[in-house]
Amino acid sequence: MNNIQKDKQLLDRRDIYGNYKDISFTSQKMKKVFNDTLSAGLNEYEKEAIDMILHKISRIAHSKKKYIDNWRDIIGYAQLVINEYEKNPDAIDSKTIYSKLKNTKEFICSAD
Repeated sequence: MNNIQKDKQLLDRRDIYGNYKDISFTSQKMKKVFNDTLSAGLNEYEKEAIDMILHKISRIAHSKKKYIDNWRDIIGYAQLVINEYEKNPDAIDSKTIYSKLKNTKEFICSAD
């Protein structure tokens, strides 16, 4: 790829995603808050997925276009974590919780 092609690619990306410095600033601020306050207890693949999702959110916030691939990427990173969770017999979801509640005396079903 020559310099003209590289320059065009960078301009195309800036047109889609927004200014790189602005994205970087926003992304790093969000990641700092996450890492300083919320990441304790998470494993590496959870932290990495959240890191990438925050990067994508930063791109969305600075984009002038409705770029669908950013949202698809967020779904993809979330799906990677779901895939790992599904390998863990202790992982739960709403179906698991509902099933457990349904089999207890405390379960109350309202017909409202």
